Amino acid sequence: MRRLSLLMDLVGLQSSPTAPLYLLDAGCGKGWFSRELARFGHRVDGIDGSEAALENARQNGGGPRYHQSSLSGWRSPWLYDVVLCVDVLFHILDDGEWERSVRNLASLVRLGGRLVVADWDADHDEPMGNYQVLRGRNTYLPLLSALGMRLDGYHPYDFRRSVIGFYAFTRTS
Repeated sequence: MRRLSLLMDLVGLQSSPTAPLYLLDAGCGKGWFSRELARFGHRVDGIDGSEAALENARQNGGGPRYHQSSLSGWRSPWLYDVVLCVDVLFHILDDGEWERSVRNLASLVRLGGRLVVADWDADHDEPMGNYQVLRGRNTYLPLLSALGMRLDGYHPYDFRRSVIGFYAFTRTS
């Protein structure tokens, strides 16, 4: 619930049936965040690489549209008001695939829209065993600022001694 509350603060509640916000939940897994965000009236696309996870998401209720895709491979006919990626990017170990994924997600954000990604608030990257690479500000900032994204802040999860939180970027150009 803590992460959902943080997301709602970052996404906002300004949605209505006649003017919903369009959101992309990149790496949606079984669709929990997608469903919760759709309950607030947002139009949500959820993408994930696992068809099994997506089948579970589809079985758990309507609202979001689910599609199988990698983060770097998703193409959409429209831009999103918010693209969010919760607890996924640090599982991409290959630096090239990570960069392609972040570039693609940023390209899907409309002017004035937001990119919200979960990672840690440090200057440097930190491998965690052979299954995660936490990437810090000094990796995100040059890449995303070159793509017209401004860092608006970092919002820590503040639970279970997690070092993870949300970076919030806004497309300015």
